[in-house]
Amino acid sequence: MRMLLFNCLILVIGFSDCYGRVPTQIRNRQVETKYLPEALVAPKMDETNMKFTFYVWENAGSFLMEKEKPRFVERGPYVYRVVREKKEHEAGEDFLEYSQFRYFSFLPELSCQGCSDKDTVSILNMPLIGAVDGVMKESPFLQGVALLTLAAAIENTENSGDIVLTDTVHNILFGGVNTDLVNLLVNNLLFNGKLPPAIQDNGFAIFNNKNGSSINDNYRILTQPEERKSEIELWGKTIDQLVPDLSTTKTCPSTINGHEHACARSDPTWWPHPDGEGEIAGSSCNAIRGTTGEEFPPLVGDGVDEDLWVFTNDICRSIYYRYSEDEDVDGIPVLRFTVPEDSTKVNKKRNICMCKDFDPREVPSNEGCLRPLENSEDEYDISDCEITSCYDGLQNVENCQKSPVIMSAPHFYMAEDQLQNFDSSFAVPNKERDESYLDIEPFTGEVLRAAKRLQVNMPIVPTGRSEIPFLEAIQHVPAFPVLWFEEGY
Repeated sequence: MRMLLFNCLILVIGFSDCYGRVPTQIRNRQVETKYLPEALVAPKMDETNMKFTFYVWENAGSFLMEKEKPRFVERGPYVYRVVREKKEHEAGEDFLEYSQFRYFSFLPELSCQGCSDKDTVSILNMPLIGAVDGVMKESPFLQGVALLTLAAAIENTENSGDIVLTDTVHNILFGGVNTDLVNLLVNNLLFNGKLPPAIQDNGFAIFNNKNGSSINDNYRILTQPEERKSEIELWGKTIDQLVPDLSTTKTCPSTINGHEHACARSDPTWWPHPDGEGEIAGSSCNAIRGTTGEEFPPLVGDGVDEDLWVFTNDICRSIYYRYSEDEDVDGIPVLRFTVPEDSTKVNKKRNICMCKDFDPREVPSNEGCLRPLENSEDEYDISDCEITSCYDGLQNVENCQKSPVIMSAPHFYMAEDQLQNFDSSFAVPNKERDESYLDIEPFTGEVLRAAKRLQVNMPIVPTGRSEIPFLEAIQHVPAFPVLWFEEGY
């Protein structure tokens, strides 16, 4: 029986996810396995598959000319084997510290028929959109200088083909894309001290620097007491940087040409905005709660009415799963936990800290706009708040990825309002295809089956400036889809 790991990391930029089984020391349990089904006494599992499906953009020119909404063809899945290597660093009486390394390799036999990682796909030009987003945070003078510099590296017309990025699957995911624009970003002093993890010496890749890396995948987990086994006590970018919460965590600029760019005071922490009580460091966004998602304390079945928390690097915070139904895995009864459909709503008290619009320092008019919602203990009435950048079902991870990345479920499941921004041919969200879940054996707390499904998006925002004409008055799209991926068994 395959034991799954649901911890993992993202993106963009630089991210990646995985499932796997931790070393034997981590799963040292008091439960007597001789009374358990034989299938549960399984060998260590240290690999899984990830499936990537791209949103190939078909009508970029018509979109720029405001004639059509974006239209896509989904291409995939492109399947990669993920081999994990867990390196133990220290084991105490009640904890274990380890780093997890991941190695990706393409599996043509499991991918779409006739597909190769050398196939070319055309997606939104993420390096361009990300660079322009960073420029627009500067002073008006620097905006002009930087935008003109970017304009010189692209086809700078009203119907520019450079709104699209075309390259191979391998290069876009891992190998690195090198266009004139990317080379400019890497070599020009205006930009190369502020680059996101997705842009390294090898160019741009969504999962750049993640193959063979343990960045953001280092843990101290508890082995005692029994009721807290497998819970994360500390997490870190490296094993030497373990912390109990995310309140001080920053993503520093990429090291380029051997020159390390340290975080500046102006670089934000991952979650710098207050919750409804005004708390920042102790907000739910900064809390590291639960496990990596591979296993939970034994006898989880006694608490099906309680939420199970999982810390996932994909969205740079802890999320919770709720009991949904009983299931069966090869004859073994399991409990299925899923992400609640209302858990991604903006007005949830635990989500206030992820939306900058509620921060009075960002939007002064929203001071005191949150009000108790009648008949609800975990939601606010936000009808008096001015909200322009936060949406139900979308998770903004720009501070974590140092790039304007928006995460969602595939096909905007639980974010159906976004469908109005796209052509009617866009796939309708489907719970069975797009939902993430964990199937847990209740007596051991082991995850016997799981599916992790996420979609990578970027916002398209008009600049209101003429230096790059096709972006000056471009249609605003809060979350433009690039790809979605699934990991599980």
